Amino acid sequence: MDKQNVTSHDSLESVLPPPSKPKGRNSSIEILRLLAMLLIVFDHMVTTHHNAGVWGGWIYGQPLTVKRIAFESLSLGRVGVVIFFAISAWFLCERSGDLHDSLKRVWLLEREVLFWSVALLASQIVLAHPVSAGDVLRSLMPLCSGLWWYPSSYALFILLCPFLTDGLRKLGQNIHRNLCGLLLVWLVLRLIPWFSLDLSTSGNDVAGMLILYVLISYLRWYMEIPSRRSSWIMIIGGYAFLFVSQLAAALAANSASNAAEWGSYYRSGWQLPMVAIGLGIVFVALRHEFHSVIVNYCAGSALSIYLITCHPNLFTFLWTKIVDFTTFYNRPFSFFYAIGLSIAVMAACILADSVRRLIFRFTIDRHKGELFEKIWQCSIGKI
Repeated sequence: MDKQNVTSHDSLESVLPPPSKPKGRNSSIEILRLLAMLLIVFDHMVTTHHNAGVWGGWIYGQPLTVKRIAFESLSLGRVGVVIFFAISAWFLCERSGDLHDSLKRVWLLEREVLFWSVALLASQIVLAHPVSAGDVLRSLMPLCSGLWWYPSSYALFILLCPFLTDGLRKLGQNIHRNLCGLLLVWLVLRLIPWFSLDLSTSGNDVAGMLILYVLISYLRWYMEIPSRRSSWIMIIGGYAFLFVSQLAAALAANSASNAAEWGSYYRSGWQLPMVAIGLGIVFVALRHEFHSVIVNYCAGSALSIYLITCHPNLFTFLWTKIVDFTTFYNRPFSFFYAIGLSIAVMAACILADSVRRLIFRFTIDRHKGELFEKIWQCSIGKI
């Protein structure tokens, strides 16, 4: 070809390499979703068994050994919640969404939650578990009824998110920084046992999500990602605090119920050590990138792992009948056995969710969100 007849566009195409295919989601982040679920599953396995009416009291009634302290201090389900939410918050605060986008997100979330609420209700019937009219109603409206606390709280957060994001943007950096400082002081004060200025006794609500979002959005907008050194200080410091508090509670308590109450104080709600560990882990992952089809596929079932293993009417059955932690606690290497069993439970849930994803692929995901758009246009879109 004559060079004089080549256009500038042709010249660019001949020089530049062909566009690379998109790499997809960062598996360094996606694997955190699986880690979050592992922490939650492990925590529920250990803390489901009660003693004297105290949640998780069984483990606190065992002799004080390295094994017991290891199980107690590594039952970090709340860290899993922080990680799972922080990943979403990190990316949400960079998106300019509106009420339409939020409602569509909740719509898509509801499909998966509704599928498992109905499927697990059917499992209750098959297993001859008592099913009341209230159970049926809650299963047909899982987000509204709060069948699972996290999806319901997250759905409310998603609805509030565009307004919160817009408000925080308009506050500006200085006022946003002051607000973060106030919230950090509140988190520090909560380290004082039985601190009364609290937003929730259990932490199972949207308030903690809103607080965490304020902190994450400031860091995302105005700061650099903490260094690896700072991130590891957050992780190690938070865990060291938990380990010492667990040991102190075990030594000071005069009964299993007291040990359970004192030992679980810093592992419940949105406590600063849990937030520090969770955010530290997320910051470490944000500085790495790799891509794995297998990891990304498995991470796509993370929410389903939570829904299956945390269904309120099957929760106790799963963790006391099918997987009974107390039957192998005294075996050698029981800690590693518990981790392996947690991974096996997750694998079974991923396998089950593969069926759900296949069904969705050939049915409602063929025109994903199309029904929502029609409803929007026929109702709110005309207002």
